[in-house]
Amino acid sequence: MSDDNQDIQPAARPEPLPELEIELPEPITLGGKTYNSITLREPRLKDLEAGVNAARGCTGAEADMKQMKALIASVADVPRQVVENLSARKFREAGDYFGGFF
Repeated sequence: MSDDNQDIQPAARPEPLPELEIELPEPITLGGKTYNSITLREPRLKDLEAGVNAARGCTGAEADMKQMKALIASVADVPRQVVENLSARKFREAGDYFGGFF
């Protein structure tokens, strides 16, 4: 009797996506700290939950916008006011980056 499972190899782990640094259109100072850019990394479950919680009770585009703002703020560890100062193009860039994880 042969063991057919001997040829099965474990699945290769996908390479992590590199972090993404997004430059702010102009520096933002909040609470004595100046932000020139934000850095995004792979989201953790707590980041995803922050996005879901922010969109609770909302629908459509409003829910999408609130969820993405909260996700970016959580992942980048910055106040939402910093995220709210991203240009539309940079906001979309962040959304495209997160799309690589889903």
